[in-house]
Amino acid sequence: MNEKKYKILFKPIWKIWYGIVTRRDKNHEVKFMNYGYLGNNRPELHPHDEAERYPIQLYDYLAGLIDIRGKKVLEVGCGRGGGSSYLTRYHEPEMYHAMDLSDVAIAFCKKEYQLENLVHLEGDAQNLPFPDGSFDVIINVESSHCYPDINKFFQEVSRVLKPGGYFLYTDLRNKTNIDYLRACLKECPLKIEHEEDITGNVYEALKIDSKRREAIVKKIAPVFMHSVASLFAGVKDSKTFERFETRWYHYFLYVMKKV
Repeated sequence: MNEKKYKILFKPIWKIWYGIVTRRDKNHEVKFMNYGYLGNNRPELHPHDEAERYPIQLYDYLAGLIDIRGKKVLEVGCGRGGGSSYLTRYHEPEMYHAMDLSDVAIAFCKKEYQLENLVHLEGDAQNLPFPDGSFDVIINVESSHCYPDINKFFQEVSRVLKPGGYFLYTDLRNKTNIDYLRACLKECPLKIEHEEDITGNVYEALKIDSKRREAIVKKIAPVFMHSVASLFAGVKDSKTFERFETRWYHYFLYVMKKV
């Protein structure tokens, strides 16, 4: 399956689940929509953050590979803003811009998070609404699999990074598309400083976090949508969980630098 067909199949499922969460999560329990990470990092969290520990740990591990303290940061594809809030509160950037294509997601973020150095805005990953050289760090977490033109996104990341700036990037592809992504990364105008396969770490997080995810699915998704919601949430016994278990899905992480 080529990259385009993969996105055609994956994107409708993503939209369905995102729409369910938006409409039915009345208590704002879901602030992260990534699959999580289990590794050696175990940040001390405030009690109100603890429930979403494993999705938090993905952000924590990625941002911890460099020091974002005092930096101007852009997150592309921030979703419901849990990661932007966490990194702003715990990693202390000078300014954090969090952007998403969804107006509904950004409206949620603006209402939910009130931090002086955190700004949420609508924007397109393939046409970033910022001047050249605007940011020290750009972060992209489990979002790029939905982008129609990944090469255009990488070009835009390079454009708005300052010289010496870092791109922190993590996402998944299936085993027939991972080579295409790697080829695109080698062609993009950023230097790869760190490359890591974290599929096992994501799978272990899903195993531990499955009961919480399943409870959320049962709580916010209508019964006839449980199978689709479980697929997107990655609960145990879902096709998504099986694909991580068998390594059909590859979850990768990159640290890249503009030289």
